[in-house]
Amino acid sequence: MRAVLSALVAAAVLIAPLAATAAPVSLPSDPTERAASCAAALTVVSGASAGKPMTFETADRIGHFGMIGSQGDASRMGPLGERVAALMKGMNDPAVAQATLSACDKAYPQTLASATVRLPTDRLDRGLGCLIVAATMGGIHSGVGTAEDPRAATYKSLMNSLPPALDADATKAGLTTEDALLAKLNALGKDVGGYGPPFKVAAACAKEFG
Repeated sequence: MRAVLSALVAAAVLIAPLAATAAPVSLPSDPTERAASCAAALTVVSGASAGKPMTFETADRIGHFGMIGSQGDASRMGPLGERVAALMKGMNDPAVAQATLSACDKAYPQTLASATVRLPTDRLDRGLGCLIVAATMGGIHSGVGTAEDPRAATYKSLMNSLPPALDADATKAGLTTEDALLAKLNALGKDVGGYGPPFKVAAACAKEFG
């Protein structure tokens, strides 16, 4: 999972510097295309497309757009990363990138740092959702060089603490085979993009599950 998710960000940073002229924009209606557009716009606005080091906050939000755009299907992350790169090539106007990102703020308020965390009420669903977020963001930060940020350690810690913490719940729920567990994770993955900012989600998860 980490290698595929990291490809999203890796593909998004290999674009040349952009020129600057203003132009109106609107987001695509297709949810995958819309999330990819937001990831591309954020990479341009942050300066990462021009070689500026990516910050923890930028990588976290790009990963969040990736979770939204893939709709919980890890196999879609590679194509999504390619689409982000293609959109960035066409986004040769920094003003358009900024306007696009502003539209993304309205379309995806759950990706803003000020957003409220909303986790599932069921303990097992909550824990497995936390595991998806931790795996996704851990992979993203490793892929773009922000894993050394102290905040990234929370994702790694959750990857270690969640499996034993959820073992009894998973067994009770009948998730005793790899296929059953993967099916459950895939179902939950469709909703993780709505939990809130990944790091705030991870902090809430760590408070409950260590």
